[in-house]
Amino acid sequence: MRAAAIALAAMTATGCATAFDQALRRAEAAGEAGDRIGAAIAYREACALRRDGTDACARAEQATRAAIDEALAQARCEEGDAPSCLEKLRAARDLSPEDLALLAAVDGAADRHTTQCGEVDGLESIVPVLGCMERIERQVDRRWYSTRIADEARTAAGLVAQISSDSPGAALVVASLASCFGDSAAATRERELRLAFAAKTSVAVWPRIKVSGAHIRDADLCAGLPAAAFCEPHAETSIEIQADVGPTRHRVDLETRAVRYAAGEISVPNPAYAAAEARRQQALWAVQELEPRVVVGQARCDAARRDSVGTDFDSPARRFSDRACDESRALESLLSDRRFELRKAESDLSSTPTTSTETVYADHRYVVERHLWSVDFDASVGGRWWSETLRREDSTHPAFPPAGVAGDPLDAPDRTTFVAEVADRLRDAFANAVQRELSARAAERRRACEGAARWESEWMSCWAEATFLRGRSPDARLFLRELAGADAPRCR
Repeated sequence: MRAAAIALAAMTATGCATAFDQALRRAEAAGEAGDRIGAAIAYREACALRRDGTDACARAEQATRAAIDEALAQARCEEGDAPSCLEKLRAARDLSPEDLALLAAVDGAADRHTTQCGEVDGLESIVPVLGCMERIERQVDRRWYSTRIADEARTAAGLVAQISSDSPGAALVVASLASCFGDSAAATRERELRLAFAAKTSVAVWPRIKVSGAHIRDADLCAGLPAAAFCEPHAETSIEIQADVGPTRHRVDLETRAVRYAAGEISVPNPAYAAAEARRQQALWAVQELEPRVVVGQARCDAARRDSVGTDFDSPARRFSDRACDESRALESLLSDRRFELRKAESDLSSTPTTSTETVYADHRYVVERHLWSVDFDASVGGRWWSETLRREDSTHPAFPPAGVAGDPLDAPDRTTFVAEVADRLRDAFANAVQRELSARAAERRRACEGAARWESEWMSCWAEATFLRGRSPDARLFLRELAGADAPRCR
C-alpha cells in the first residue's frame, strides 16, 4: 500500500510538473511575441499549479501589471473616443476587473462621453442623449453609469408626461413612453389606457350570412376576428358571406386481405423412432449372429487345451491350442462390444417417443372496407368566390383472434363534422376580409401623419390608430423606432 501511494504521488507530481513547465513555456513565448495579456494568463496558470518554491506567482503579478500599463497607454482614453478606449481596455479588464487604474480610466472615459452626449433638456433631446449614453453602457459596465442613464430617462419621462394627450391614442403613447423611461406609476395607467384605446378605436363589423345546406351561426364566424375588430349586429361595416354546401357523399371500396396462421397441431409417426428401432434391430442381429460363433470358439479352445496336456511347449498341439484360445477370446471381446451397442440402442429407443406433433397452418381471408365521405361547397366572402371539397376517410374490418387480427371499428363522421369545417373555412376567410378592411383604414389614417415621427399629440394619436388597425400594438418601443430606427434608446 505504501509503495502504491508513493507511486501515485510521484505520478501526480510528474503531471503537475509537466503542466507547470508547459504554462511557463507558453508565458515566455507570449512575452517574446509581445502578447502581454497572454503572458499574464499563462504565468497565472503556472502560479496556480505551483505556488511554493518558484517565482511564477511573482512573474504573474509583474506580467499582469505590465499588461494593464500597456493597455492604458494604448487606449489613450484622455483623447475622448470612449468606444475605442473601452474596447482597447476590454482584455485588460477581463484579466483584472477590479484594478483601480483601469476603473479610473473607464470612469473617466465614461464621464467625458456623458459630457459630450449632453443632458435631456427637451423632447427633441431625449433620443440623441439617451441613445448616445446607452451606446457604451455595456462596455462601461459600471453601476454609477447605468444610474446616470436612468436619471436622464426619468427626466425624459417627466417631459413626455407634459405632452397634451387629449385623445386615447396620444394618451396611450405618452403613458407607454413614460413607463418605458422608468415611471413605474405610468405602467398601470398604460394598461388602463390600452383597454380604453382598443374600445374606442376597434371597428364594428357584421357578417351577413346566406348559407344553404348547413346552419352557420354568427358566433362561429366572429370568434377569429383581428384584435382591432369586433362583431356587432347591423354594424355599418358588414361583409356578405354566401355558401352552398352540398350533400354528404359516401363511397366504399373493398380490399381482400389474407393472413396465414397456426390453426392447430396433429400427431404423426416420429421418424426418429423408426431410425432408433432400426439401429436396435441391427445391434440385436449382430449379437445373435456372434453368440454361436463364441460358443463354437470356446469349445474349440477347451478341446485343444485337453489335447495339448502333457505335450511340449513348442509342440504342434500346444501351438494349435494357443491359437484356438486367442480366437475364442477375440470373439468374446467382440461379443461384449456388440452387447454394449445393443444396450445403447435399446436405451435410445426407449427414450424416443413413437409420435411427434406438427403445426397445421391455414389461410384466413377477410375484407377491409375503405370508406370515403366528401362534401363539396362553394363560398363567397366579401365577393371572393372559391370552391372546395372536404374529405374524411376511415377503414374497418372484423377481428379474427386466432390469426392475431384485431378488429378495426368504423369511425364515421356525421354531418356536423363537415358543417364545422365549412364554418372554420368561412371564419378564416371572414377574418381575412376584415383585416383587409382594417388595413385599408390604416393606410387612409396613416396618410394624415406621414413623414418623420414627431413629439406631438396629434401625430401620436394618428400613428397609434394606424398601427393598431394594422394589427400591431402601439407602444413606446415602436414609437422610438419610428423616431430613431436602430439607434432608438432602450426601455429601462
